[in-house]
Amino acid sequence: MNLLEGTEQIVETLGSFPAIGPVEAETPGAVLRSVRYSKWPYVAWYSYDPTDPEGDIWLVRLFHARQLRPRPDLARWLRGRSPS
Repeated sequence: MNLLEGTEQIVETLGSFPAIGPVEAETPGAVLRSVRYSKWPYVAWYSYDPTDPEGDIWLVRLFHARQLRPRPDLARWLRGRSPS
C-alpha cells in the first residue's frame, strides 16, 4: 500500500464513520479530528459538520506521526463559511 492508497482508504472509512478519530478542536457546526494511517506513519486531520450527515468531509492537514503539530485552529479552514 502506498500513501495515495492509504489516503483513499481513510477517505472511504471517514465516509462511513466520520467520528472515528479523536477531536482536536471543535466549534458550533464544525469539528476537527485526526486519524492515523493503518500502514504508514502519518496522521491526517479532517473537518466536517457533525450536524450535517450529508455534508462534506475535508482532509485539511497531513503530518508525519512524529512531527510536531501546530495547535489546531478551525477558523483557518472555516473562513468564508457561515456557521451553522
